[in-house]
Amino acid sequence: MDDLHPDSDDANVVKIPSDNGDNSDNSDNSDKSDNSDNSDNSDNSDDTVDASDSEVTDGAAAASEAAGKDDVAPDNGAAEQVDQLEADKIAEQGGETASSPEAHEDASPAQQPPTDEVRSADGADAADAADVAGEEATDAESDDTVPLPAISIATKRNTPEFSTIRELGRDAWGRILLAWRGDAQASSGQEPPVVLLERTALDFESARRMTDYHLYHARLLAPRAVVQREGDTHWLVVEAPANYEAPFEAVGDGGRLEVRSALKAGVGLANALSYLHTNGVAHENVGPMAILIHDGRAYLSGVERCALVETTDATGVARFAADVNALGRALALLAGLPDEAPDDETAPAQALRAIVARADAAGYATAEELAQECGAALQEPALALPEADESATHALVFHCGTATTVGLLRTQNQDALGCTVLEIRDDIGRDQPLGIFLVADGMGGEAAGEIASRIGARIATAELMRQLLAPTVAMPALDPFSPEFTTGATSVATLAQALAVAVDAANRQVRALATTLQESTGTTLTAVVVAGHRAVLAHLGDSRAYLLRAGTLVQLTKDHSLLARLMELDHPLLNDPSFGMPRNYLYRSLGQEDEAPPDMMEFPIAPGDRLLICSDGLWDELDDATIQRCLTSTDDPAECANHLVRLANASGGHDNSTAVVVFVEAQRDDPATEFTPEQIDAILRASGALDEEGGDEDESNGS
Repeated sequence: MDDLHPDSDDANVVKIPSDNGDNSDNSDNSDKSDNSDNSDNSDNSDDTVDASDSEVTDGAAAASEAAGKDDVAPDNGAAEQVDQLEADKIAEQGGETASSPEAHEDASPAQQPPTDEVRSADGADAADAADVAGEEATDAESDDTVPLPAISIATKRNTPEFSTIRELGRDAWGRILLAWRGDAQASSGQEPPVVLLERTALDFESARRMTDYHLYHARLLAPRAVVQREGDTHWLVVEAPANYEAPFEAVGDGGRLEVRSALKAGVGLANALSYLHTNGVAHENVGPMAILIHDGRAYLSGVERCALVETTDATGVARFAADVNALGRALALLAGLPDEAPDDETAPAQALRAIVARADAAGYATAEELAQECGAALQEPALALPEADESATHALVFHCGTATTVGLLRTQNQDALGCTVLEIRDDIGRDQPLGIFLVADGMGGEAAGEIASRIGARIATAELMRQLLAPTVAMPALDPFSPEFTTGATSVATLAQALAVAVDAANRQVRALATTLQESTGTTLTAVVVAGHRAVLAHLGDSRAYLLRAGTLVQLTKDHSLLARLMELDHPLLNDPSFGMPRNYLYRSLGQEDEAPPDMMEFPIAPGDRLLICSDGLWDELDDATIQRCLTSTDDPAECANHLVRLANASGGHDNSTAVVVFVEAQRDDPATEFTPEQIDAILRASGALDEEGGDEDESNGS
């Protein structure tokens, strides 16, 4: 199948729709026939490109725009980073506005080749090509640029010339150059540059075939045109990335990413392979020298050497699998994994090592499998809490302050908060107090968001009190001699179980509200339950919990929004300037589905810790440095909470903002144990309670 022309009716390729938006099968289109004839008869002599090639700038810009707006193909199954049902639900609830997340519901969807103008070549085009061949390139003015011999590209409307060339790096097949089209454009900044992949001994027809395919993916260095220079040297014209000044470094030449970034790169590159494979294209050259690091992202070069294969043929399937396993093996070098795993190897590194081992054993059949595993390894947040002193035996005291504001633009406050501290001191009360702290943020785009958040906060609190009050408060009195109830300890398992049941109860009640309203509704819920030195967190949505310990602020939660997930994966769609994703589209929340299992984590609490739970209206206005300054600038949690919401309003107040602030301190010892008998005696004498001889003053008076 390698010799099939892209316009052949027999080729297993994606048909390119026309600019008018008609996506019907164009195999019989006369324009396509003309284009095919032209490519067979074109004159490719000297350093010109046939007029049927895409324009270097106009075609590339149109390709980029079309790919971002209209040409996202149905999901090919790669990397289920965002649950399908959850994203579909959002799309159903959001109407037209939700069409964007519906189209991109998977964190690695296949992107169709972009629409491009249907071109025809005639005698006038050939004459234009002959007229413009041989124009001189302008010498570069800066010291680090290279003057070029005469080169030109024949197009329908203009003949741009490249100048101001700068080398950015190398891949397996040659230099990577940055070029502008003319000195005036380079100096004015009005025209974006392009990347040129320099090739020698290029299979020109194979490269032309890939160019005619109009392949587009943000992680592929896919050629837009082929420039034939003197001898056997060619340039492949590629769209320049946003930060085009940054160098390219092949993994084989030392390009490296840290482990989590390498996993993100694995998702993006596997997505790129999935895109190629879906369109019947096998890369066949995946390896360390074909993977390039540029501005912290990984790109795949060598697209001009790809081959057309039959997607359902056993040989084609095997070639696709070879691509995927080659990528999996390359991830070890990309992340700089040592041959032997160290004893303290992190969880992401262990997951990546398992991925590489599976690839070594040729264990991947599809790119979707590799993308899915790389994405799964990123699911857990890289959370490193400063160590707490868990050996301390003293009791703790929780000081809580709260504040909420409607903001400057909203007319209704749909946030709800809860702050409950239960403290009983007796002979077994050493594990007290018990604290319940939470924030719920009703979803503004849904019906009755303020009622949903009210239900979430109140039902969760009530259910926690029901489950925890009996064993921790009443039972030590009802069964005073049972060790089960008189140890003064509440296990983490008990806390976690109670919190999970409370979240489920709140979710069922919000779902009942939706049934009553006959409309969808929902709320976020972020709750922390603390018993003594142990804390358990449950989280759904994009409210947040922060812990400040030993001068380090740690975000305990991750946002369950589609945009946050795409950012976590460094998804290629984010590089598309025409792609837009509202920040507040949630794929997990309370009331969204019948089952709503929250993110949960357990962590120790120690004296000096400061905890903040807040809605997105607060953290969206304030950066982490500002939040940390507020948490450390006062010893009054109520003052801290009020200061945070005031700052949120001062920064724009675009949404409701709510803060629950908890300061943890060590409980003071019994005053009777703070002084020695001699110190107590001296205090009593100073107060006049004792005479100089040590007797009681009343006794010395004979009373």
